[in-house]
Amino acid sequence: MILTVTPNPSIDQTLVLGERITRGTVQRLQSFHAVAGGKGVNVSGACALAGQATRALFISPTTDPFVHLVANTGIDTRFVPTEDQVRTNITIVEPGGETSKLNGAGPLITLEVAAALADTVLEEAERLPDNSWIVLAGSLPPGLPEWWYAEIIPLIRQAAPTTKIAVDTSDAPLRSLTAPIAPDRPSTTLRGEAKNRLPDLLKPNAFELAQLVQGQRDAASWATRFEQQAERGDFSDVVAAARTVVNKGIPHVLVTLGPSGAVLATADGAWIAQPPQTNVVSTVGAGDATLAGFLLGRLAKQNLEDCLTQAVAYGTAATTLQGTQMPSPHLVAKVRSKVIGTNITG
Repeated sequence: MILTVTPNPSIDQTLVLGERITRGTVQRLQSFHAVAGGKGVNVSGACALAGQATRALFISPTTDPFVHLVANTGIDTRFVPTEDQVRTNITIVEPGGETSKLNGAGPLITLEVAAALADTVLEEAERLPDNSWIVLAGSLPPGLPEWWYAEIIPLIRQAAPTTKIAVDTSDAPLRSLTAPIAPDRPSTTLRGEAKNRLPDLLKPNAFELAQLVQGQRDAASWATRFEQQAERGDFSDVVAAARTVVNKGIPHVLVTLGPSGAVLATADGAWIAQPPQTNVVSTVGAGDATLAGFLLGRLAKQNLEDCLTQAVAYGTAATTLQGTQMPSPHLVAKVRSKVIGTNITG
């Protein structure tokens, strides 16, 4: 079972242009798509297509259009009611698959809604079968403190000791997982202070990895370095950075590197998986598909190299689809045979 938690879901609108955007002009769309999105919702969508039991948990008003959109996907869902509308994220896709994103901040979450979200997460966690996964994914809306993920993780471990936890987030919520805890920090949303804040799996991209290892000020330049080296087939700096995160106590670090594939680092080894050349339609949601593919492999008891290969196949397949559509197992299978996985432990 995979339970996903998306505190800040979104209605993802994709605007596809037939020509490059020209500022200050009127241009007609080639196509338009609107789907229920958010990292955790996307992961659940990919899992559901693969026949894996999953449930997507999120915050939304009862009558929000988001609820109707996610219902159309057939995903098993549960939501915590709130007053303000779910945010809208807009993706503009130009010829060649180049994308620009405009993401909403999200609704203001009250203390009551924050407490209800935490209670619902723990209630769902207690019901999970042994050896399930919980995915904490995406940005945090205004009103939830930046350390919310760090606080909920130890409570999940108390509620569901055999459940594994994956986190996919960025910026302050990401840094809070490994940052020192200020002694005077208030705990406004949850019961008690977080101690064991580290997930079993962390899925950063190049920029997020740089945020963790090099700091916010130098993250952009280091992310560019990681990506350019990976394009040349040199993954040494990415592996070294991922191992730095592993040494902080996170057992699995899965780093997505766009068209160069992905790196997996653990205390025992490191692996890379490189995708085939692909006609990219949209990169939005590819990281979510990658995470889903990896977790599906873990639940199927695949070895780590096979899990990584499957993860990259899922992410690559997702880039051939419009918007945040998740790939079917059939589409993934066609890509997987062309993904090259390598054990680079050393």
